[in-house]
Amino acid sequence: MDNLMDFESLVMDYLSAQGLFLAPQFSLRDGGREWSCPDFVALDFRACEIQVVEVTTAYNVRGLIEKIQKREDQWFLRLRPQLLSLGIPVHNWKSVVRAFVRRERAEYVKSKILNADDVKIEIIEDIAIPWSWPWDQWKAQSGAEAGAPQAPRR
Repeated sequence: MDNLMDFESLVMDYLSAQGLFLAPQFSLRDGGREWSCPDFVALDFRACEIQVVEVTTAYNVRGLIEKIQKREDQWFLRLRPQLLSLGIPVHNWKSVVRAFVRRERAEYVKSKILNADDVKIEIIEDIAIPWSWPWDQWKAQSGAEAGAPQAPRR
């Protein structure tokens, strides 16, 4: 379990570097009891996106695939109303799943989640070295979306 926690921390750092607001181990409630507890719920205020984030280093990803396939009932159905009740204005936001898996399992997971534009499968090994993160791309996206002035060309 310590290994998994290290990878969750790595994913948390990666998502934070993208400017996302994160709630680790977010408890989704249903009728006063916990229904589900994704590794993270991330809010992307620039893209108006609610992200359910799951992290696994397991080879056996059947449980993760099952949750993703049933994502509407597993997470989305309860998440938006719960966030709204907390005063977070997510009325028209898109809900997506971001799953971080081992490289050797990524294609298998993708093959089980076909034609899902609300699911992104990401490879843990690709984020393990922070200096390889797409810093310039993120900077350009946040600057362009925020209407940041461009430096004059010389």
